[in-house]
Amino acid sequence: MTRKWTRGNKDIDHCIIEFQLRIIVYEEMIEWNPFDRLILNELIGKGGFGAVYSATWSDGIRKIKKQDDHFVKSRDPYSIVALKTCQILL
Repeated sequence: MTRKWTRGNKDIDHCIIEFQLRIIVYEEMIEWNPFDRLILNELIGKGGFGAVYSATWSDGIRKIKKQDDHFVKSRDPYSIVALKTCQILL
C-alpha cells in the first residue's frame, strides 16, 4: 500500500523521493523533520549562502541495533544536530 504524502512543494517532494530511492543504509535515509521538533541552541557560523545553528532535535537520530538474529530500529531522543539554513539568491 502506498501512502500519499506531500510537503507542499513539488521540488522538495521530488528531492526527498530521489534521496530515499538511492539509500541502502537505514541510518543514512533522508527524512523530513518539522521545524517545531527542533530547538535552536546557538549560531555556529554565518556566510554568503546561509547560516549553521546548533539545535536539539526532540525526535532524535535514528539508529539500528542487531539483537540476536534480527535488527531493532530506535532513536536517540533529544539529539544535538547541526541545522543549516539556505539563503535563496534571486
